[in-house]
Amino acid sequence: MAKLKQRGKSGAAKAYITRSSAIKKLQCIFPREPRHRKRANKGSSAPTTFYYAKDIAYLTHEPILRKLREHKAFAKKLARRTSLYTHWIIL
Repeated sequence: MAKLKQRGKSGAAKAYITRSSAIKKLQCIFPREPRHRKRANKGSSAPTTFYYAKDIAYLTHEPILRKLREHKAFAKKLARRTSLYTHWIIL
């Protein structure tokens, strides 16, 4: 007897991921509309935004995105330092 496929492990449910999980991995991709919306949403018909999983997998290894993230982190650190410094000068 063949092994049963687990729910959500193949097809549209695996090919598309939701907005929140995509944003966790990236922050600069655009949504797509799956052919079978209910299948991609694992049976639910609630309105959700989907992103193509292969797009995200490809973009996670982009060196440009890595550089942008490093720049963003540096900008945050710099803003924190300057605000702390100006706070101590005022006191």
